[in-house]
Amino acid sequence: MVAPKGERLTRIIEMVNGKRAWIIKQQEHFRQLHRSWPRRFVSGESYYYLGRQFRLKVTRIGSQSACSNARMRGGRLQITVPAYVASTKESDFIRQRMVTWYWERASTHLSVLSNRFCQMLGVEASEVVIRNFSQRWGSANQNGRLAFNWRIVMAPRPLIDYVAAHEACHLIHNDHSADFWRLLERIMPDYESRRLQLAIDGAKFQL
Repeated sequence: MVAPKGERLTRIIEMVNGKRAWIIKQQEHFRQLHRSWPRRFVSGESYYYLGRQFRLKVTRIGSQSACSNARMRGGRLQITVPAYVASTKESDFIRQRMVTWYWERASTHLSVLSNRFCQMLGVEASEVVIRNFSQRWGSANQNGRLAFNWRIVMAPRPLIDYVAAHEACHLIHNDHSADFWRLLERIMPDYESRRLQLAIDGAKFQL
């Protein structure tokens, strides 16, 4: 979703507020969709990464010592399940490997992005960490630590950029005052359209 070039920020905010009911409806749609088709963590299921959908490929082998880390190969997210994993525990095993895989990539992406936006703002984060938030995409505390939800790496890159920029701005304004939004607009003029898109699509970035 893109705002018209040159549109006033106050007008964009009014437009977003006018779509509040529709946004909430879309979020609930994705939540219901996720509940209706629960993940089984089997070959053929699709999962988001950087806004694209990739198919899962699960391979079970007889070796007890097989490497079970997830990896992206040939356009598929591949996971090897060793023999010691009971069939009743296989879905839990695969999910945990996938979470680890997403977590590591979120750490890499958000460390780079946080550093980039902090440099633009002339500030420095004391630490960048990945967390398992349930209701937020990121946070910043008064000690300069930035924390991000590992699920954000499922979103398209512009939305990941938005979350990183948003939290970096909190190192200067630890609130959502007018000064905060003006600062965010300075380093990301189209932040409001990205914010709206994340509000609409965020519910589908689940595992």
